[in-house]
Amino acid sequence: MEKKLKDGMFRDVLKAGLLTGVGLVAVGIVSALLKWELSGYNMATGLLTWAVIAGCSWYFCKARALSAGDAGYSYGQCLGFIVLTGVVSGVVAGIGYVLIRMVMADYYAMVVDAAIERSREMLESNPLFAGSAENIEESMSVSARMASNPALIFIGSLFNTVIAFTLIGLIVSVFTKRQADPFYEGPAEE
Repeated sequence: MEKKLKDGMFRDVLKAGLLTGVGLVAVGIVSALLKWELSGYNMATGLLTWAVIAGCSWYFCKARALSAGDAGYSYGQCLGFIVLTGVVSGVVAGIGYVLIRMVMADYYAMVVDAAIERSREMLESNPLFAGSAENIEESMSVSARMASNPALIFIGSLFNTVIAFTLIGLIVSVFTKRQADPFYEGPAEE
């Protein structure tokens, strides 16, 4: 049973990661199509993203723990499974977000411009930055270049997704772990 469980780990992580990554990209597409970033519904996008991560983590990890049978599936095994799923989901989501931003370049240019304008207003209203208009302009131009760089979008998406899966996994693992049967003696020798 243990060998069978380890053999199926990669398959299960890949399946869970691909499906969750597609779910995250779907949230990104809905958010872009409904123009939530420009209309002030960023919180809705964030909540949907966290809900997809939590729901998929719970579902796939619970299925994985149940497949362990009498051998059990510990908290650490659940957390490891969820974090590895987060890595695969991060790669899928990162590629998806880069593609969405390429397809909807005009829309995301407006989103970046609006975000930079908000940042500029915040910096200009801060008394610590008074009299440093050229520094503010330089930081805004660097921010604009970074926000449109596909490699940084991918790396940022991957990093953020793995962090989110790890944080949610710390909680979900408590509920999805499965205690081993105390009388289980391991797989039968053949």
